[in-house]
Amino acid sequence: TVPPFYDHHPEPSVYLGRCYKKSLKLAEDKLVTDGRLRVACPLLGAGARGFPLEVALEEAARESIEWRQNSKKNITLAFGIPEISTAEKLIAAIENYQDIE
Repeated sequence: TVPPFYDHHPEPSVYLGRCYKKSLKLAEDKLVTDGRLRVACPLLGAGARGFPLEVALEEAARESIEWRQNSKKNITLAFGIPEISTAEKLIAAIENYQDIE
């Protein structure tokens, strides 16, 4: 699914969250032969779609944690993030979200 443009929606985070939900649901519905699901995902919205990095990281963290918690499958989810500082921020956002849960 395609992420929204940040400046074109009254609630861009809601639309980005829906994009993650749909994308991760599509991935989960794929046939898994060895009982494991391996998914690689970009940081949606953070490029040409104009989301501030912190907003994109927060949505990625929230939706990925919720997806893993609600799934009955053995899941490995990897984000394709080339900058180490951005990857570290995503890890921190995930850890913060897990603390809230």
